[in-house]
Amino acid sequence: MNPAILCGWNQEPFAERLADEPGFIVCCDQDNFFARLLEDSVQAVILAAELTWSGEAPSVFYGFEVLCRMRAETGLGCAVVMASFMEGEWLRRRFPILDFQSHHPLVRLPARPQVLRQAAMNAKPADRFRLRDMVRSYCDPRGRLLRLLTHGNGFRKLAALQVPLSPSDQQALMQDARLLERWLEHLPADAEHIAQLKNLLDRIDKIGRTPTVENISDARRMLQEICRSRRPESRSESHGKNDNGL
Repeated sequence: MNPAILCGWNQEPFAERLADEPGFIVCCDQDNFFARLLEDSVQAVILAAELTWSGEAPSVFYGFEVLCRMRAETGLGCAVVMASFMEGEWLRRRFPILDFQSHHPLVRLPARPQVLRQAAMNAKPADRFRLRDMVRSYCDPRGRLLRLLTHGNGFRKLAALQVPLSPSDQQALMQDARLLERWLEHLPADAEHIAQLKNLLDRIDKIGRTPTVENISDARRMLQEICRSRRPESRSESHGKNDNGL
């Protein structure tokens, strides 16, 4: 059997068009997608970013959760194409895994099946070394939370600026905070760290309601304290090599 292109898509008419394409396997639910991923010979994967699997809203971009789970749980380095109706620059800011060494090209929807096929054929698979780096930085719950806190557009502005946040900075910060809140549920049990992050979210919520200099400074101090305590050198000194914190 020739390697297939596996498509993760919502149950909609376009999924039927994809299913008519030679060599395409289309899955419209999560369980079937992961079963086929492991059972079939898969050359490449095409994922809709706005998946509504598990009852998620399109605005959650659940396709990126599926991408991270696929990379972390299966160990597969096959090429993956993401497809979205959203503008690419905005998605790359929110989901930096898209920029990881060109392994996840983005196709803007609507697009013809032939365009998706060509993107899948041209996409680069990841070898085991790049896959390990990708999982550690973008898919592991601890790693991606740390990256969000240090590289998220809103969090970077909060940590660096010594002046009140602009309206666009505040909007970016609120987007980062929503993502942080969503990812908290996937963290390994660490009551102290989770409490720290929830305190940070409370302070950011105050900024959203009342963006005063005092509230911004308070949140900035909390963010800087969390990042300092979670640097690799701090963890190795205080907890040793087997630490499981973020």
